[in-house]
Amino acid sequence: MSRFNFFGFLIVLIIQHECYSQSFTSHCCAEESRLGSGIADYNTWFYSTTQYLSPSSGDRVKIFKLSDGGNTKQEIWSEVGAYSFQNLQFFNQDSGYFAIWDGWWSASSMIYKTKNSGTTLELLWFDMPLSSINFHFLNFDFGYAIAYNYYGDSSVFFQIRNDSMILHYSPKNFNFTNNQLHFINDSTGFIACKDSTVYQYSFDNNVLLRTEDSGKSWNTVLKQDTNYINSIYFNENNEGFLCCDNGILLKSIDRGETWQELNSGISQDIQDIIFRNPNQAFLVSDDIIYKSEDGGNTWSVYFQQTGTNLYSIKIFNDSLILLTSAFSILRGNLNEIERISENELISIYPNPIPSEFTIKYEIKDVSDINIFIYDWFGREVYYYELNNVSPGFYTNSFTDSFIGRQNGIYLMKMMLGSELITKKIVKAN
Repeated sequence: MSRFNFFGFLIVLIIQHECYSQSFTSHCCAEESRLGSGIADYNTWFYSTTQYLSPSSGDRVKIFKLSDGGNTKQEIWSEVGAYSFQNLQFFNQDSGYFAIWDGWWSASSMIYKTKNSGTTLELLWFDMPLSSINFHFLNFDFGYAIAYNYYGDSSVFFQIRNDSMILHYSPKNFNFTNNQLHFINDSTGFIACKDSTVYQYSFDNNVLLRTEDSGKSWNTVLKQDTNYINSIYFNENNEGFLCCDNGILLKSIDRGETWQELNSGISQDIQDIIFRNPNQAFLVSDDIIYKSEDGGNTWSVYFQQTGTNLYSIKIFNDSLILLTSAFSILRGNLNEIERISENELISIYPNPIPSEFTIKYEIKDVSDINIFIYDWFGREVYYYELNNVSPGFYTNSFTDSFIGRQNGIYLMKMMLGSELITKKIVKAN
């Protein structure tokens, strides 16, 4: 229960009591959605849904476009059958590719191309019998793709240039059903896949293959029994990172020829990594964002999005951040997170305060919160109390009416459990 001491002043309090993770805007999508590679920009995303109909008719697969930050939804593709959404890559709000597999009628794989957000679709490639397909485009007119034939345990790899296919056959005995395909330039690329001679019925990627001749030949540069590879990333310095299970993070400084394990200090599966600049990087593992300030060599907890299972992270315009989980996409601002994460426990801004200000603070354990504000003469002008607050980041926003709109210096004392923190507030119009 809160109590207020007026001292002749009218108190107007705006309380936004919330875990700081709620400063991310969450946009939920239907079940079976896939969001990670379908992001065109900070406000435009593409995703797929699969609806089970019946054993005789198969499933209904739909692809949607979300624009205006998730406020506008448009269906751009829909088919009924045993279709499976495979991959999606867009370069802007209009131009992109997506891959579909028809596993019921013809066991065929298809790549579609659009230049107008799906209003018209061009069938770029079709082949059978193939059970899955994945691609990575370096730009809208040039990329690579790989398709796997489950029935023959073989794969075909090809280059796409201006809508033309140049075929290069892949090594045998490797299963590319659930692969990660990544090229750093026209000639050098990687495939994370599984060794089908050992893991015949598994789709976990335990092998990393490398090519330097645009996919004509491949060499095995890494093989693991466990700690499967979840994603491949290269920064602007051509330093490579492999995000793996069980907190394993591997780094290469020679364009992927050799890899060394970093001491990440993380125990959960690492899903994705991104660099903001050559030194500052972020990665996601379970429901936590980790941050590095030394080029990815050491990591510390930066922010926790409680109750989610994050699997991708992207940064736009140096500060806008998108996080994706299984069925939702979350938007936020790294600069807002840094306001609280770079201080000790609490932050007041702006300070000096004009007419409104915000207090952000972190609760590390279940605690009671008590906030006292005193004027220059030691008189208590404000008191606020919350009991049994769960761990997390919280925000309280205020107007200046509780200090009578008088300029001067005020003292805030905040009890977080048994810890007392004192901050100075300067009121200046």
